[in-house]
Amino acid sequence: MKLYRIDTQEGYHYATAKYLEEAKQSLAEDGYEDVNVERLDFEISKAGIFDALREGVEAAGGHPSTGLRIWADGEWV
Repeated sequence: MKLYRIDTQEGYHYATAKYLEEAKQSLAEDGYEDVNVERLDFEISKAGIFDALREGVEAAGGHPSTGLRIWADGEWV
């Protein structure tokens, strides 16, 4: 599974390939002009699920007030 991590220098946000451009546009509207995007590849397996969960926990750990943000269905969830 491919997932894109968007680094705003203040935290990580995530999007699938289908919604990457929408997520970047939303972040730009929120004032994040200089973002770095990195593609993450996770296996579709137990190990891959745990890798994805660890990624999310690490991302949310530094920002307890905002938690994990993923772009889905036209909004941040």
